[in-house]
Amino acid sequence: MASPCSAFSGPVTGEDILLIPEAAARLMEMLDDSAWAKDLSPEDVKTLTGYLTLRCYACGETVFREGDVDERYLAIILKGAVEISKTETHEDVGSRFIIKMGPGRAFGEMALIEGAPRSATAVTCEETWLLLLTEASLERICARDGKLGMTLLRNIARLLSFRLRHTSERLLNAI
Repeated sequence: MASPCSAFSGPVTGEDILLIPEAAARLMEMLDDSAWAKDLSPEDVKTLTGYLTLRCYACGETVFREGDVDERYLAIILKGAVEISKTETHEDVGSRFIIKMGPGRAFGEMALIEGAPRSATAVTCEETWLLLLTEASLERICARDGKLGMTLLRNIARLLSFRLRHTSERLLNAI
């Protein structure tokens, strides 16, 4: 089967990600704008890259499905877009669109931190490059570089806090 990605074939791991010029440039561009990268220096990002996997998804490819108990990871959109949807539990309408995310945005943090099944479905809207941070990689970062691990955990907590605050506001407005 041909790779869905025109720039590289198969997953790219570790610092080899930085050998792909477009990937390296996009990573550095995200430092100022992305919640997951807050307070990270270019050197931190280089170190972090050693623990990530870059994977390319074709348009319409499912990244994960609601209820999956696959390997736990956080995904960071390097290029492309992902739509997040959730199954309606009280109505017979199938799934409901939640949000469309683009470059610099991260998702999947709940499964990474909580270890519970996926709470939503993620599907790509175009060719999409995702950086994946697995639970095992996060544990290795924390063990080997406590400062970087703490910064990442704080950024994930900020992301969860922001989403909880936003959800609470939406719920209040719906009542």
